Amino acid sequence: MTGLVLAGGKSSRFGTNKAYATYLNTPFVVRQIQLLAHYCDELYVSSGSRENTKKLREFIFSKLPSTIFDKLTFVTDRPDFNSFGPVKGIFSAISLMKSEFVLSVPVDMPLLNQTCIDSMIKYFSKSIDLISWIHKGRITYPFFLGKVNPIKKILEAMKNRKSVSFASVYRLIPSIMLIDPFPDDILANFNTPDGLEEYETNPPISPHFLAFRVVHNLF
Repeated sequence: MTGLVLAGGKSSRFGTNKAYATYLNTPFVVRQIQLLAHYCDELYVSSGSRENTKKLREFIFSKLPSTIFDKLTFVTDRPDFNSFGPVKGIFSAISLMKSEFVLSVPVDMPLLNQTCIDSMIKYFSKSIDLISWIHKGRITYPFFLGKVNPIKKILEAMKNRKSVSFASVYRLIPSIMLIDPFPDDILANFNTPDGLEEYETNPPISPHFLAFRVVHNLF
């Protein structure tokens, strides 16, 4: 299983590059890498542009031990994928992967913990192509555990389109499992700095109830 941290966004609403923002004194990007390192021997960081890749590599090198840093591959966006956003970073990374499975986390979900990942791994099966979560009634599209080849084939077929969302993959993947947790604060993503301070004072508790549903042809 290969881990993927999506850290190539422009962070326009956040005001600064949110990969460097901190939660409980740890940068977002470092938290996500450390989380995935518990499960994956190979780790990819989708870092967008070449300029951002260089800065991010230097920053992460200064924060992580070599035992983790040496597992990292930094991936710039492929120019032959016409669309932008997280889906471009996912395709650029997943097209390089040789493993059977990919575990993807966005950099702006710093509250995630091992309980979430353990649940995904526990309930993943041969009959499921992708597993994701529901937060506030919406699917957390970039946070998923999935089979590399089906996702790669779908995105390869879409790479010439001008506008593609990762929701498009969910529409075409044959079988999806969705986890609807309670409480679901741990799945919060932060497009702005608002709300972070509250969670630093009162960290979210892990979900104590999980509802599952398997969906064929989601939309």
